[in-house]
Amino acid sequence: MRRLLSLAITTAATTAMAPLAKADEPPSADLRGTFAPLHHDAGVTTESVRSPGTGEMTAAARMSYAFRPVVLRDAQGEIASRIVEHQFTGDFVASVGLFERLTLGLDLPIVLAQTGDEIDPGSDLARFVDPEPPPLTALGDLGIRAKGTLVIPDTDETGLSRGFGLALDERFTVPTGDERSFLGEGGITSETRLYGELSHGPVLGSLRAGVKIRAEEGAYACDPDLPRDECKSRFGHELPLAFGLALRPQALGVDPDGIVTIWAETRGYLPLHPVQPFDAGAPAGWFASLAGRFALGDIGLLAGVEVGLRDGVGNAPFRATLGLSVAPRESDQDRDGMPDDEDKCPTFAEDRDGNEDSDGCPEMDNDGDGVPDALDKCPAVPGAGGDAGDGCPPA
Repeated sequence: MRRLLSLAITTAATTAMAPLAKADEPPSADLRGTFAPLHHDAGVTTESVRSPGTGEMTAAARMSYAFRPVVLRDAQGEIASRIVEHQFTGDFVASVGLFERLTLGLDLPIVLAQTGDEIDPGSDLARFVDPEPPPLTALGDLGIRAKGTLVIPDTDETGLSRGFGLALDERFTVPTGDERSFLGEGGITSETRLYGELSHGPVLGSLRAGVKIRAEEGAYACDPDLPRDECKSRFGHELPLAFGLALRPQALGVDPDGIVTIWAETRGYLPLHPVQPFDAGAPAGWFASLAGRFALGDIGLLAGVEVGLRDGVGNAPFRATLGLSVAPRESDQDRDGMPDDEDKCPTFAEDRDGNEDSDGCPEMDNDGDGVPDALDKCPAVPGAGGDAGDGCPPA
């Protein structure tokens, strides 16, 4: 997706002969299509299906720079105006976990700064858009969040997720933002997304799909001489979709402390109503991103870049993101008395049976005779083939 909207702008002669119709206001819509995640283990687009334990808090901030997210083009495809050329935005989120199944949170997007061209009120462009530029700074719409973990994935001996996980995420927004900022919807919205993840070895795959419902329809740069229902740059309900792959070098033994995760992701959205899917490109988008996440204790740092793969209103051809998350967690997950940073098996408790009790891992068969200690009547003496199945050597 890219950042551009194609317009057929009438000639000056035509405009001079016709009365000047009022231009559209900036669309009441958050056109970025992305926001901060609830979980600290996340890339630019996708996040873990997990929910933290009861009372465990997460706070995160993300800053992003977008280049030319909104421009107008003339009938020849040349840029007629850079409505927003440089845009700096931030997203702030705070959340709390309940029962390892539910995450509740709030998030707030803001415009830190944005600049663009001034439009002459008497020009042809003023027929299509409001000549007044968008605000330099502004608040976005407050998001009320809830994520329920339906299927909790397993955890291996290093603490990495393995197997299948599933979660349902809901983001409900209230119109607290400036409608002229390209970050305010002007009405309530509801975005429901289903998350699925599947991990095997060092690779974790994530899939996200859902639907976004807007109470108020937005429109931008519509021809005032045509009926509104013929305008293709209207924003209403839409279908968001995302897919990501995470590479975890820790599973390869390259990163024993699990500091680095590398994400390759793609996301997109299609209009659902009033513009039909595949009927127009202005209210649609498709992006690809690459990011690295660095875990330093309870602090996570994210750096990523995203490129737009097609034109559309609000679709920046380039976006850079920096993120910081703080997720204080229990330092001894398995409660075996050994801190996680020293525990070779942070999610499996040491069995304290006098055999290798300093590594934090349970030894299930101390004498190595193939009979688990729980069934071995001679757990310190190898049985000769496990006679009588009791783990003791022959008499």
